[in-house]
This record gives sequence, C-alpha cells and structure tokens, in this order.
Amino acid sequence: QMPYFAMSESMVAICLGVAIITANLVGAGKKDGISRYVKSASFFGTILGLGLFFFWMSGAHSVLAAFKVDEAVIGYGVQYIQICAGFFLVLGIDAALQAALTGQGETKIIMYAGMLKVGLNIVLSWILIFGHFGFPALNVAGAAIGTLLSNLFSFFCLLIYCCHKKKEEFKLFVWDKEYLDFRTYRQIIKLGIPAGMEVFLWHGSN
Repeated sequence: QMPYFAMSESMVAICLGVAIITANLVGAGKKDGISRYVKSASFFGTILGLGLFFFWMSGAHSVLAAFKVDEAVIGYGVQYIQICAGFFLVLGIDAALQAALTGQGETKIIMYAGMLKVGLNIVLSWILIFGHFGFPALNVAGAAIGTLLSNLFSFFCLLIYCCHKKKEEFKLFVWDKEYLDFRTYRQIIKLGIPAGMEVFLWHGSN
C-alpha cells in the first residue's frame, strides 16, 4: 500500500495551498474569491487523478515488482490497488473541498465524514472479506471494495454539504473559465508543495 498512499496523500498535501489561500481570503473579507481556487484545484486535481488512476491500472504490477513485493502476494496487491485507485477519479475534488472548508474553520463536517468513512469501511470490509449476509467471500478484493465505497460515501457527504451550505461561495456547478485558469492552480501549488513537504519527504524516505 505504501507507494499507492504516497501518491494519494501527496495529492491531498498539494491542496494545503487552497486552505492557506482560503484562510487569507476569509481574513480579508473576500469570500467571493474562494470559488476561483476551489474550482481550479478541483479541475486540475481531477486531471492529475485521472492520470494516476490510469497509471495504477496499467502499471500496478510493475511498481510493486520494483518494490520487491513477493510473487506469492503481488497478485493480491495489484488487485487491491487497482480497485482502490478508483478513488483517484474524485480525489482532486474531495481534497479541494476539504481544504477550502479547513481554511474557513469548518472542520466538524470533515470529522463527521471521516468517522462515517472509518465505520463504514470496517463494516463493509467485514461483510465483503468474509462473505456475510449472503455476499460472496471476496477476501482481499472485499477489503479494497469496502475501502473504495467508504471513501466515495465520505466524498459524496462532503459534496452534498458543500452544494447545500456553500453553494454561493464555491459555485461548483457554475461552469466558467476559472476552472481552466492554470495560473490560479500554480498559486496553489507554490503554497501547497512547501506546506506538504513533510508528506513528500516522509513517503520518499520510506
């Protein structure tokens, strides 16, 4: 799991730039500017996530082989990662929303979504690994499906909250050129990468 989580957590770390910029905008009384950064981070994060999704779908075996994963278990590792990689398709949006909420000091909803995710992951994995309640015993694939579904559930909870409570601030479904403004995303990266350097260094050292 280490190389997979290194990439996913690094994507989240980049969005620390959104949290920093959002906090500055809130402090300056310019909340209208938040949507620009949320949209840019969501759009370019989704493109990055698509790239990582296809990378893992096509190259999982090569990566794990390079890390000397034993041939006896490498098939399970590939299966697990390729299923979990589905979350890369929405991770860019999820990370942007969490960062923007954090920058506004709204962390309880993130905590609640996280608690639901963890609880659901335990229950679903237990059901799908061992085949309870009439489900087939999927073993490692069951663990991966449980993780993916619980992550998606948490994401949709945050998305629904933001669409309802932050509709005017985030303007996620108002399509405009702010989604495509790479200069905005570059500002996020310039702040996010240094702020998330501990994450990069930690996974690099491992």
